[in-house]
Amino acid sequence: MKNFSLLLLIIMFLSACTYKNEWHQVPVQNKFSVELPDYMKESKKLRADASLQYENRYRNTYIIVIEHDKINIPFNEFVNNSINPITKYLDKPAITDSMNITLNNLPTRVNKIMGEMESGDEKENIYYTHYSIDGKKKYYEVCTWTRGPKRLDQYGKDLQRMMDSFKEI
Repeated sequence: MKNFSLLLLIIMFLSACTYKNEWHQVPVQNKFSVELPDYMKESKKLRADASLQYENRYRNTYIIVIEHDKINIPFNEFVNNSINPITKYLDKPAITDSMNITLNNLPTRVNKIMGEMESGDEKENIYYTHYSIDGKKKYYEVCTWTRGPKRLDQYGKDLQRMMDSFKEI
């Protein structure tokens, strides 16, 4: 009977951890929207100045969107200012796959950033994708990240889809 109860408890726990693999639009104050999978949950502790912040701590997947006023700062300077804090936070940072794209009719600078960070007693690779977006009235930073190459392989397409779904309203 004990084994049956334990098995039932494990099944209930595992069924509570499943997701429907559905995506939904998340609008933010009629300014912008992002499409997110059901496994991402709203957070308040990733970055205080983020207008949108979602995470899944179990999967180690994160997304934030930060708005910036366009106050006499050229877009290229904004791009540099927005990625510098990430590179300073990491050990052995490397910026790869930098390119200019147009995302939903908005000029966008893509930077992929990888490096190492402390994880307990050891170091772990962390992978960021950072979009600097030149919006109609504001600049935006859209950033996703995950830790470890296995998670990047497993969730990289979802992270990319989240970023590519950014739309200014």
